[in-house]
Amino acid sequence: FVSSGASSPKGVGGRYIFVPIVVDNRKEILREILNTPQERPPMRPVASQAQVDGERLEVEAQAHTHRVTTLDDLYEEFEFGISPQGVDPKSRREKLPSRIDEQNDDCVPYANYGYIDTEGRRSGIAKRFCSPADLQGGSAASNAMIDGFPNPGHHPKVGRKYSYNRGHLLGAQLGGDGTDQRNLVTMYRATNDPQMKKYENMVARSVRSNESIVYHVRPVYRGNAKIPDLIHMVAVGDRGTSFDVCITNESVPIKQENVPCV
Repeated sequence: FVSSGASSPKGVGGRYIFVPIVVDNRKEILREILNTPQERPPMRPVASQAQVDGERLEVEAQAHTHRVTTLDDLYEEFEFGISPQGVDPKSRREKLPSRIDEQNDDCVPYANYGYIDTEGRRSGIAKRFCSPADLQGGSAASNAMIDGFPNPGHHPKVGRKYSYNRGHLLGAQLGGDGTDQRNLVTMYRATNDPQMKKYENMVARSVRSNESIVYHVRPVYRGNAKIPDLIHMVAVGDRGTSFDVCITNESVPIKQENVPCV
């Protein structure tokens, strides 16, 4: 409030006093502010991109690890998820030599090698082990050319060993067929052995101990790549065997457990 400096006489008890006239100039001040453009201060991000990405990965990890916790979860999430869209998954499931419940424990073995898409990429494998007999029938990888594998004469070496393998998705020690093209992908040697082999052997030991296990391996491709960038391995057993691991397909592979494999 600002005094105008003027005054007005008032009669009080026969005497006159002067009362200041007060002018409310707030409207004028507000109008001046609104009509005078001000330079906008620079905008600063509330959070960095690294913080945003970190929070996203954390949420994805929680959702990812939450869904695969039991045999039924794995059966639904992966075995039925590797068939092409619009194809009845049950029609693509392949039978093992004896598709019966031998031990009368509600465990029926199955194996599914999935499919190869039009770009030559493998969908992944799924298998249920009910007894040690389900480990039989495996074979070494054939020498057939597979998508992404170096042509003869152009295969790099590390020391005396070739850099790449025709790697099983379902390992030979787990009954995996090395002549089935759907079961073979181009892998760096170290990704195949020792990284994948460690988990394949873990499953084999558990099955030999009569543990029932549902097992899935999925190659993860980026863009139109013929060679997978990642290998996702998951297993859940009825006696404690459990892992969810993501392995990078590179000369010095990195292994991470219980993270989104994308």
